[in-house]
Amino acid sequence: MAKLKNLPTEIKIALLELCPVLAFVNREFYQLNNFVYRDRCLSIRPLPYWEKMRLPISEYMKSLDRVRKASRLLNARHGSSEESDVIEYLSDSWQIVFHVFFANPKFFDLKWIALNLRPRSLEGEITPGFGGNIELLSNTAYQCNLWIRVKSTSARLRALRSIISTTDFEQEWRGLFIFLDKSLPLHIEDWSRTTGLYCINMGMVFTQIEEGDNLRQLKRLQAVVLGVEDNEECTTMDVVGFDFVPYQNTKKWVLFHTQDDDCAFNPYERTLSKMRMEGKGGLRTQFEKIPTPLPCYERPPKCQLVFKYPKDKQLDEEGIRDLAYPYLGQPDCCNPVKQNF
Repeated sequence: MAKLKNLPTEIKIALLELCPVLAFVNREFYQLNNFVYRDRCLSIRPLPYWEKMRLPISEYMKSLDRVRKASRLLNARHGSSEESDVIEYLSDSWQIVFHVFFANPKFFDLKWIALNLRPRSLEGEITPGFGGNIELLSNTAYQCNLWIRVKSTSARLRALRSIISTTDFEQEWRGLFIFLDKSLPLHIEDWSRTTGLYCINMGMVFTQIEEGDNLRQLKRLQAVVLGVEDNEECTTMDVVGFDFVPYQNTKKWVLFHTQDDDCAFNPYERTLSKMRMEGKGGLRTQFEKIPTPLPCYERPPKCQLVFKYPKDKQLDEEGIRDLAYPYLGQPDCCNPVKQNF
């Protein structure tokens, strides 16, 4: 421990990047870890962007204080000489900011649109669906999940098709680069016979580097869900959105289900997602403050996992713990894609 303490700060930061678990060795490493994530965030988005997002980020971080206030205050007491104006709930929470925005983002703001799928379907065919903007880092592999709220047992989940690409779906599909194009399995309805909220594993999304991309550039993509009813007021299901969180790493899973709908998401995170993706430049000017307390604090949702192989069963320690709090792990889906040269 004494040898670690005497190392130059630059060496300590390099060690943290190689072995993130060192953040829990002592207070100094924990505070340095915050600066490591700050530099990562600022390398992707400049400081003015984060200053504009201060209000929604602050409200989201406040909602997490019930479980992390002590650790946040450790970072708050450790100012930076390069940061003349320390922003509470942002300057002390860069690790969470990085995971919520870049490593494991959630995108809820999908809107009803009519898509011209030429030339991928019949000439001139217009297909209805839900779509919206998302942002992912280039040269990265993500676990992609689709969230559906089933309102009626007559919902036809097997008709759904998810697409993530570089194209603008209000234009013709020419010159697009598709990262995900997947339909749900025909037997998906055998596992979704009850109403409630479903998270469906859509597999991995690899955001390969295109010509002109930087190694860790933020890519603004389009995501759509096709196969819903032919009107905006769908009576059998709601398309909630996409997220990129590896909920289960030990076994191959198909979906999980919960009927505790009001406890499934942190509403401040949903507001943060909408503000991030709406408006010009990916940032909306109006902030919707949520006055009501979060119900998820007292009662985390109970989730039932369905695994790919019948021999696998859900154990208590393998369940979905709490959807309202950010995932801060270091899975393969947050690491750059290995390239073969």
